[in-house]
Amino acid sequence: MFKDIKFTLTWLVFLTLAPCGLFAQDEASTNDVDSLIVMLKHENAVMRGQAAYKLGQLSDSRAVPALIEALQDEDLNVRCTAAEALGEIGDPESAEALINCLSDEEAEMRENAAGALGTIGDPQAVERLLDIVWDESEYVRGAAVWSLGEIADARAIPELIKALGDYDWGVQQNAEQALVKIGKPAVEPLLAVLSEAKPDSLEIAVMAINELCVAVDELREALEALREPYWGIWNINLPAFTALAEIGDARSTGYLIKAFRSYDIKVCSLAVQGLAKIGEPAVVPLIAELTAPDPVVRGWVTMTLGEIADTSAVEPLIETLEDPEDNVRAAAARALGAVGDPRASEPLTKLLEDGNYLVRFNAVLALAEIEAEPARLLSLLTDENRWVREEAAKEIGERADIETIENLIDMLEQSNPDQKEVIARLLGDVGNERAVEPLLSLLKENDFHLNLAALEALGNLQAPKAVDPLIDFLYREDDDLQEGARRALVAIGSPALPALIECVDDHDIAVRIAAVNAIGGIADSSTVEVLIDALKDNDLYVRQEAAQALGKIRDYRAVGHLIDRMKKEPWEVQYKYANVLSGITGEDFGRDYKVWKKWWEKNKNDLLSNQR
Repeated sequence: MFKDIKFTLTWLVFLTLAPCGLFAQDEASTNDVDSLIVMLKHENAVMRGQAAYKLGQLSDSRAVPALIEALQDEDLNVRCTAAEALGEIGDPESAEALINCLSDEEAEMRENAAGALGTIGDPQAVERLLDIVWDESEYVRGAAVWSLGEIADARAIPELIKALGDYDWGVQQNAEQALVKIGKPAVEPLLAVLSEAKPDSLEIAVMAINELCVAVDELREALEALREPYWGIWNINLPAFTALAEIGDARSTGYLIKAFRSYDIKVCSLAVQGLAKIGEPAVVPLIAELTAPDPVVRGWVTMTLGEIADTSAVEPLIETLEDPEDNVRAAAARALGAVGDPRASEPLTKLLEDGNYLVRFNAVLALAEIEAEPARLLSLLTDENRWVREEAAKEIGERADIETIENLIDMLEQSNPDQKEVIARLLGDVGNERAVEPLLSLLKENDFHLNLAALEALGNLQAPKAVDPLIDFLYREDDDLQEGARRALVAIGSPALPALIECVDDHDIAVRIAAVNAIGGIADSSTVEVLIDALKDNDLYVRQEAAQALGKIRDYRAVGHLIDRMKKEPWEVQYKYANVLSGITGEDFGRDYKVWKKWWEKNKNDLLSNQR
């Protein structure tokens, strides 16, 4: 039901206090229709309003006569609530009484009665609702227009079209949606009103020429032609146009296509939406516009054909791939991808050589939609534009076969560093061992981004033969490269543990930290003793990493060592040890060493034996 009811102070008090029980009756009477009907006669207006409200919630038709009577209540809020309750119940028996309320002197009552009639949906209310479409209150007008849409009677169309010009935005929107609900009968009237919208200054000029009998046909035609560039959002009834687009009737095809000449994005987008709803009947008229002189029109038309995705447009769209405008070619590529017809594969492949990177980018997306062979995209891995390279790599990676992988490996030797980076990541994504050696060779090149890409790819491949070269990168001074190697070693997992364990005793503190961190990431219980030893490291950060790693493994063998070590650490580090202990044991004794020690002595035998 239409909602925009304004409550008086008394009614707000009721809504605030009723849930608290101030006006509540016992449960039996509150939920009993008969008791609530009796309450409609209560001397207190707030109690009468509460009863009407509850009867509306219960939606029991037995309450209709009493609620109709309440429409005459001396209190405005009671009358409004009774009207709304009748709408909730939806019994046609109440329609006549509600129609009479449309003449109430209070706007709130007229509003609620109008909204209730829309919820009931009785056609007998149409004439009276039309009478108040121009009520002085915008709330009443909005409710009336909304209800006419709910009833969806074609008699309301002329007034609803007029209401599209209401100064109140809410009324406009309700009128627009009402016409959409009425649907097909509203199409011709909407087309008529939209066809009358013309730029005033140009119309005056045309009239002046006619009145002066100036026999210059060429000038008259030129002035007529000037209308189209100005046929935009300020020269049409936008709510009417929106309604026409939402209805999506084939009769509006020509008008919606004409809207592409408006140069207004909102209007054009609505036209696309409407033509897409029309679907197949709009295809032939749209194809005819692919040769329009205006490239903006061709672009919108092409986009719309993609939205409809009808195979009959494939050949015309293929021809549009040769359009002189970059944006039109790009739109044609996307449209062909949306249609998904294999006939477009060859023409789209040729488009990969287009001079505009957006055209190439959209050709890649289209070929992916058509599921063309990934080999068609290989050439774009060396494209000058990074977006194109990365999108091609993404699409190749999803469907790469052995032949494609071999081609990628060959391309590594012929590409520049930026292109190699894309290919390296792609080789990691396709997950074939054949790529390991070429990727290892990239680690020897003195290029940060290329090294980082190779590290990531080797981690994705989880190749044990990459462990030693990755360990070498733990010694790099660059934090990003060291982190890339650490991540790759964690991804490789158990095969990397022997080499990582050796690094735990390395003289380089940064290497020890990275190694302990990686061991924790692998979280293999076989490393517990190594990590326990690392708790004695002379560097605080190594010890902290060892504690965190033991927390990830969650082995009770570490608990006693963590407790003993905790009391020797600075107080701020003790909290970290306490969190690790809580994660392993499920207990929480903070950094109280004595409590932890006592608990451990009491429970360690059981915990260790159960773990075994």
